[in-house]
Amino acid sequence: MTNTVFIRDLEVMMSIGIYDHEKAAPQRVLISLDAEIDPEMRHSVDHIDAAVSYETLVDTVKSLTQTRHFELVETLAEEIAAECLKDKRILTIGVEITKPDIFTDVVEVGIAIERSQAE
Repeated sequence: MTNTVFIRDLEVMMSIGIYDHEKAAPQRVLISLDAEIDPEMRHSVDHIDAAVSYETLVDTVKSLTQTRHFELVETLAEEIAAECLKDKRILTIGVEITKPDIFTDVVEVGIAIERSQAE
């Protein structure tokens, strides 16, 4: 039995990429998360303090994406996963990052990773 808190396609404008034109201006990035929650967390108490908040996850992503320039989406994905896993109630975190405006003939490019507390 599992519970998953998820966020789909959070849109951020950020500095990311290896090419000069990518470093010159922010670009649109879409970020999705799937956080598997400890099954012992049954939320029998109807209060936000008992839950893994998607608002906190969104704020974490927004904060990270505005801190500095990232060369690689892989690095950004790893840093997002590491920050999310600081909440020990999150057993596994899936992070998907896409750059939808890179190629005119491709819908999006990106990466998907999954990390866990055990790693």
